[in-house]
Amino acid sequence: CGNNGFCGEGGKCICKTENYGGFACLYCAEHFYGSQCEAIPFILDINPKKGVDTGENIVRIHVDNIMMLTNPDFKCRFDDTVVSATVDIISNTSITCVAPQHEPGTVKVDVSTNGGVSYTLNSVVYEYTRTCPPTLCNATQGYCSLGQCICILPWSGSLCNVELFPPTINTPAQTEINLDEGEPLQLPLSLNQGSEPVFWELLTAPTSVELVNKSTVMWSDPRGRTEPYNITVIASNNVGSDVITIIVSVKFSYFAKVLPTVEQTFTTPSLLRLEGQGYRLDQNGSVVSLPAGVSIEIRVSPEKGETKIMPLVTDVNGQFSALYLAGTPGVTMFGAFHPGDTESGYQESFNMADIAAKLDEVSVNILTNQPYSTYIEIRNTGSVEVVGLNIRFETEYSWPILTVSLGTSSLTPGESTTASISFQNNVSVLETARLVVSGFSDGAPVFAASLFRLDIREPASSLRVGSPRLTVRAVRGGQRITKVTLHNDGNAESKPVQVIIPEGFFFTVAAPAPGFTVPSGGSRTVSLIASPDPNAAFG
Repeated sequence: CGNNGFCGEGGKCICKTENYGGFACLYCAEHFYGSQCEAIPFILDINPKKGVDTGENIVRIHVDNIMMLTNPDFKCRFDDTVVSATVDIISNTSITCVAPQHEPGTVKVDVSTNGGVSYTLNSVVYEYTRTCPPTLCNATQGYCSLGQCICILPWSGSLCNVELFPPTINTPAQTEINLDEGEPLQLPLSLNQGSEPVFWELLTAPTSVELVNKSTVMWSDPRGRTEPYNITVIASNNVGSDVITIIVSVKFSYFAKVLPTVEQTFTTPSLLRLEGQGYRLDQNGSVVSLPAGVSIEIRVSPEKGETKIMPLVTDVNGQFSALYLAGTPGVTMFGAFHPGDTESGYQESFNMADIAAKLDEVSVNILTNQPYSTYIEIRNTGSVEVVGLNIRFETEYSWPILTVSLGTSSLTPGESTTASISFQNNVSVLETARLVVSGFSDGAPVFAASLFRLDIREPASSLRVGSPRLTVRAVRGGQRITKVTLHNDGNAESKPVQVIIPEGFFFTVAAPAPGFTVPSGGSRTVSLIASPDPNAAFG
């Protein structure tokens, strides 16, 4: 009778609990289910067993053991779709729920008694049937799903028999428009065709352009610019789109110019006041001053630097000014412009004279009596000829005898030459001097300078022990020879070397004899004899 019963009279199995029954108590008794034969909810049947794909029909599910539950929360699950359920008040052994929409086909249905936390061990099958025949919707224009036609664009309507058309924009009379600065633009756009709803949108346009009344391009205050503006509009619906681009050219309504600087050539960095006047032309072509508050730009473009833009506004007299630090060698162009003007040329210029020595800060490390020489490049980086070239060292201390020579005494703009510098000294020197290259440009002095650090030292030795620590294993009362290597890392032979052993140590020098020397870049080996006393302590 297995583990679920015992053998009774006449060899008949008597089950231990009411949960088990059948031959040898191997099966669950009626109303008991699962591997442990428990009184748990179990689906017995579903009615009806099929329904339309649109859902909304009431389904009754017969579930065993639901009368035993306390405060149940019933849910029905159709595949992955969960819906609420209630107890059938007539039988009290069934629950009812409303089938959700689903594509035609079969689904598994199971029941939860705890609000969807867990579901019954078993499920039943429910079939969804199609509510409309496939021929209801034109096969090339749509298909039937959940009782209605799903249309394939461009078709629409309940039977997919209404064709939608993409929008096409009517080309306006002018697609290239010329405006005066400040003249408003109002351009209505319309469709040649297009099924509603149609959506209008600006793809590219100046920030102040907008679409009003759905499809009218409105620009209330166009600003002058050298290049024309592109205004691109798109009209779109579910089946397509159309794009149109309007090219708008806006003429300048005012101009500006700068006054020349008092000096045309500068030899040192100078703070300049750049001044100018804004103006416009009236109907007769006469020059008229601008009012206050009009936007102007002064642009300064050094030959060897980045252009600087200074936004300004005119004063009550239509004038403007700005400060600029002139310090870049060469020709600097400058002018005043309408902010949208990118074509007009610069109106004035000034020169910055300069020379440059291609010599960074230099450090020279040599020995006494060792010759040294170098070359530097000197270039006229300004826009004016430099004459009377000279090169010199400025220092507070006595320097070795120098030999300095220049390839030429004058340089045209962009021209370069070399200067040679050489010296030799028999004593030590540790000083810093300023190397100065000077000349004259249009009668004004110009110069370039760099630091020159000089370190001349007498040759010297530099001894180093090969290993900073010496370990010797020796027997008390015996002797042991060990070797130490001395290296000379200096640039001269060492003076006589004497090896001194501290008092109380049991080492003696075996070789070489006192007074030996170590050559520059070389080494010598010193042999030591360790002779521990017979009574010496271990360690």
